[in-house]
Amino acid sequence: MLDCDVVIVGSGAGGAPVAAELAEAGFDVVVLEEGSYYQTRDFTADASAAVRQLYRDGGATMAFGDPPVLYQEGRAVGGSTVINGGMSWRTPAHILDRWRKEAGLGADAMGWKVIPNLRNQVHCPGSNNCAFGCPTGAKQSALVSYIPRALHFGARLLSDVRVERITMHGKRATGIVGRVVGADGRPGHPSLSGPSWWWRRAARSRPRRCSRARACARRRGGWATTCRSTPTSS
Repeated sequence: MLDCDVVIVGSGAGGAPVAAELAEAGFDVVVLEEGSYYQTRDFTADASAAVRQLYRDGGATMAFGDPPVLYQEGRAVGGSTVINGGMSWRTPAHILDRWRKEAGLGADAMGWKVIPNLRNQVHCPGSNNCAFGCPTGAKQSALVSYIPRALHFGARLLSDVRVERITMHGKRATGIVGRVVGADGRPGHPSLSGPSWWWRRAARSRPRRCSRARACARRRGGWATTCRSTPTSS
């Protein structure tokens, strides 16, 4: 059984900062991530393996419409921040000159202000492996920035947990129901010692503020995770 104040679904650009801020503010936080946990040392130049491990649907997720649009979404601790480029190379000068002469294009003519590109990185060596997980840790994805910060302040992170639905009472969300899954999407079993379930708990007590989570309830067909929110006294 797990007790917490806040349950956060997803550990990417949205979930990780919220987890860090709330944990630092003294809330007891549990973060649930559908993907697996990989460390910087796990990232290599093997693009085929990276796509299978780090991308939802192997990088071929589709938004149906007219026309349908393919898009890529991360599925790992750190979310899409682990696989996005975090960078934009400047267009070569001769290309800019050609555009300017042939189409009259240019930032000055458009009244745009030109500023240096700001990259979310620290001492990037230019390995050009951003889309398959940064092998040096230079790219400041949520995996190496907000997630460690959240864990430092006592948040707990459970990977390989697929949230299936949010339970409601009227217009109020009262909890979530999910299931532990393996890399192939099939029901799996939690491992407290392996990298799939990453735990760190603060040794201090925290005020109980808004919810109670109960996890690891045995369900038929695999392990299930149920987080149920109930009012508690402050």
